[in-house]
Amino acid sequence: MISEIREREERLKEEGEEGFTLVESMVALLIVTLLFLFSIGVFSAIKEKSASEALVRTVQAATSEARGRSIGEGVKYGIAFKEESDRVYITIYKDDDFDGITKEDIEKSIDKPISLPELLTKENAQIAIPEGVEKDPSGKNLSGNDPIMFGKGDILTFSPKGTATPGTLYIKEGSGGDGWAIRVTGIDGRIRVYKCKNKNWLEYERW
Repeated sequence: MISEIREREERLKEEGEEGFTLVESMVALLIVTLLFLFSIGVFSAIKEKSASEALVRTVQAATSEARGRSIGEGVKYGIAFKEESDRVYITIYKDDDFDGITKEDIEKSIDKPISLPELLTKENAQIAIPEGVEKDPSGKNLSGNDPIMFGKGDILTFSPKGTATPGTLYIKEGSGGDGWAIRVTGIDGRIRVYKCKNKNWLEYERW
């Protein structure tokens, strides 16, 4: 390729035309290559962010429906998290026997689902604590590596009085220390979303 560029330079000089020198051609090629590699990195980062935000919006829709139904109908509704291999699914259940939504009642089909299972794994985003993160959004040390922390049986329940099962759901974005935390307060069922950037938590929004 280099020999061809040199031959073209000599030919252009003989014909009295100005062309690119070898150095100019190599610099141009290097710039194009760098721009291409940079664009791949940017696209990958945007793709990871959009995938993780999609999971946040999926959880938002599920919690809004469960809380709204509970207050509107005067019956407890909850979101059950089910782990299968490296995937996590969420399903909304109704407390049909009025004793709370439990794993046992779900297995016995007493508490029945009112939604289809929704996958909480999209491309490079998954339910997991971001890599290297050792503290929760409140600054307390994390105890263990469980990304789903909602009472017993990994069930987030909303009551007609507006209360909820307190806990946190963690979402990992890509392979680094970025991600999200969705925290539910028990006393009023309010939800706060935190964004983790370079292992640091910042409040992102409230529902």
